[in-house]
Amino acid sequence: MNGSVVVLLPRDLLDPLIITDHNLTDKEGLLSVQLIWTQGIITNIRLLGNLSEIALPIAISPLIESHAHLDKAYTRDLKSIATNNITATMLANASEHSFRTAEDLQKRITRIMQLGWHQGLRGIRTHVDSLGPHMQLTWEVLQDLRFNWKTRLSLQLVALLPLYYWGTQKGINLAKQIASSGGFLGGILGPPYIKSLKAESEVLTFLKLAQSFGCSVDLHVDEGNIALGHGVNLITRLMEKYNFDVSITCSHSSSMGLLPLSKLRNLAERMAYVNLQVVALPFTNFWLIGHHSEITPSQRPIAPIKQLQAAGVNVCVGSDNVQDAWFPAGNCDPIELIRFSTVTTHLTPWSRQGLVPFTTSPSRLMGLEWDGIFRIGAPASMILIDCSTWYRILAQPPRRRVLHNGKWILD
Repeated sequence: MNGSVVVLLPRDLLDPLIITDHNLTDKEGLLSVQLIWTQGIITNIRLLGNLSEIALPIAISPLIESHAHLDKAYTRDLKSIATNNITATMLANASEHSFRTAEDLQKRITRIMQLGWHQGLRGIRTHVDSLGPHMQLTWEVLQDLRFNWKTRLSLQLVALLPLYYWGTQKGINLAKQIASSGGFLGGILGPPYIKSLKAESEVLTFLKLAQSFGCSVDLHVDEGNIALGHGVNLITRLMEKYNFDVSITCSHSSSMGLLPLSKLRNLAERMAYVNLQVVALPFTNFWLIGHHSEITPSQRPIAPIKQLQAAGVNVCVGSDNVQDAWFPAGNCDPIELIRFSTVTTHLTPWSRQGLVPFTTSPSRLMGLEWDGIFRIGAPASMILIDCSTWYRILAQPPRRRVLHNGKWILD
């Protein structure tokens, strides 16, 4: 519980009140510091000056998985993946539901949570398939795990359902149940898209329901390369018109990235004005959107992270699926997500805007008590990476150690 380390910290993860000399920062925005903790809490932070002759490890605060599907993890169906048919994938997903048991769910979800924990996660927001006979069982298992893991991982649960369902009496009853347990309401807004008037009616009913129960919202929106920005524009327009007091996350928001720049900037500014948040999901988007067995797609849409950030939108980057019918790979590794995103989105972790989608922005999204900034009084928790530069982290998967409240997690 007591100890200290000498590390390289990203400037943007250190309390600015401690940085008295900006000349101590190296070309990658790293500072040599000594972190000292007592009883699992940081009690002192010492700037050490230029120690470039010593290969110090990089330390970052434990990271957050802002969009997952834990209930589907490790249910990969290679046949549905090989067919590259969305219908086959959905059938495989539904088929998996019919074989769910409490023991199976407990085993698979515990496995991915333990893996994420050892890899440096401190929070997960997971979307939960919530339609069908095994809905109650799935939620009971996840609620038990949420309680049992609360001292290690913050777990948020989002009920994933077709939007129309929330307008039924069963949907209203379920929303009441979800709200009472601290969960979130979720759904899917295209593609494909239903007729515009019906879509608007369903989204409006959904947002009114969320507000009536005081629930936050996280929607799968515009996960495709057609009807560019249709879903996020609809949500933005309804927020402008009705001014709902609801926290809304638009996960994916992929197709808006294909909008002409002027239209994109205008939409991003409107989204920021009504406080929409976005989670970009490069792993699954790059696997699914435009996937064809005989054609390499020239367009690989993803949420326009930098343009959204420039407009003032809180943007996070998540992993999404883990070895299920929707994505054959993935293991909830936050460092691997940073490495992959650097190539696919041109986010550079040595810059502030390139690092925050994995650190402070997800903390804000989930409303966590600690924002991930190292300061006196913060938890003595970190990922200690066996590299002295970001370029080495990108060159090959690095070794790491994880500290949680002053205790090193053993592999």
